Amino acid sequence: MVTIRLSGIVEALPARVAQAEAAPLAHLEFLELLVEDGLARRLFARRLKQAGIVTVKTLADFDWAFNAKLPKPKLVELATARFVQTHAGVLLIGPPGVGKSHMATALAVGAIRGTPRPHPQHG
Repeated sequence: MVTIRLSGIVEALPARVAQAEAAPLAHLEFLELLVEDGLARRLFARRLKQAGIVTVKTLADFDWAFNAKLPKPKLVELATARFVQTHAGVLLIGPPGVGKSHMATALAVGAIRGTPRPHPQHG
């Protein structure tokens, strides 16, 4: 027996149903979007695992009031992950407990989310 893992599709289903109800989608378009959502979620989970990220952290989860000295504009810019395209490095330094691990994880998660899904070769 073959098992198909559809957890990504199940997670995306309520949002896609709401979208289809708000602006009618053709059945094929609805199904295509749902399958793409499922594949994107599976790929995201695989990339998190490959990166060794156990707990997803984002900049939205960070308590900026905790440390007002952090260079928020610079960190927000780094979250765009443009540094990956230019092959630049990022070094986070500071004493223990200032949020370096949270920021490193948030930047990695942002870069993983921004990585396009490879398209199959046609030909």
